[in-house]
Order: sequence, then C-alpha cells, then structure tokens
Amino acid sequence: MKSVPETFLSRRTVVRVGITALSVAAFLTLIQQRQSRVSQIITPGATLVVEVADTPAARSAGLSNRDELRGIDGLLLKWDESGRHPVWMAGMRFPLDLVWIDAGGRVLAVMTNVPPCSGHQCSLYEPHGSERSVAVLELAGSTAADRGLAVGAVVRFPTLSQVAR
Repeated sequence: MKSVPETFLSRRTVVRVGITALSVAAFLTLIQQRQSRVSQIITPGATLVVEVADTPAARSAGLSNRDELRGIDGLLLKWDESGRHPVWMAGMRFPLDLVWIDAGGRVLAVMTNVPPCSGHQCSLYEPHGSERSVAVLELAGSTAADRGLAVGAVVRFPTLSQVAR
C-alpha cells in the first residue's frame, strides 16, 4: 500500500475543517435569523404578544409561510426611521389586518382583511396617512377592531424602550 504524502493529508484536513466551519457558521446564522424577540403591545382593547421584526430579512419574511399565529398575537415590523413602509403579502397563507404606527405610538392607518398573495406579482400596501410610520403591526384578519386599533388610537410598548430606536 502506497502512503499518501503528509502534505496532502494536511491540506485535505484543512479543507475539511474549513468546510465544516463554514457549514456551522451558516447553520448558526440561520438559527439566529429564525429566532425572534417577543414583546408586548398594549392597545386600547388588549395586551398583545408579538414577535419583533427589526432587520431587513425579518421584515421581508414577515408572517409569510406560516399556517397560523402560534403562541403570538401578531408581528411588529419595526424600522429605525419614520417614513414610507409599504407591506406586501407574498407567501402569506391567511388574511391580515395591517396597522401603521408612528414613533409616539399613534395609529396612522389600518387596513383590514388584506388577502394573501400566492402569485408572482404581489401588491404593495401603503395607505394614505402612513408616511410617518416607524412600525407596522400585522395581526390575523378581522382582529384589529376588537383590539381597539383604529386611526388615532394610541398603543404602548412597555417592553421596547421606544418604537423607533
């Protein structure tokens, strides 16, 4: 049996270790992206438990590819700056109520029962009056009114220091 040169084994080992390290790093990144922070929002009609999506990847995913809200009342899409923050329904499996909120916690706009989009061209939703939003609250369809969420209502975020960073 011919022996393999020692340098070949060393390079082979280095390549294997490198591939393993990259695989572990990719796996840990995926886990971190899927982990979400949970917060409370106090509305005029209820205290809600929501996931907080405050990174571009988390906001883009939103509640898509879920069959139901399990263990939460909704998702808070949060931005660092106030401005125009349209929402789309790509990959959604159920209708949502969408609530745009400003930095003071005031509800700027509400859209109810926005239908899911399973096609290639999904509409962007950005109602008039939402131009100064820093957050959009996504709730199951037909639930915003029951929580007292209407234009002008004020919500509080006791577990977030502010809506905008």
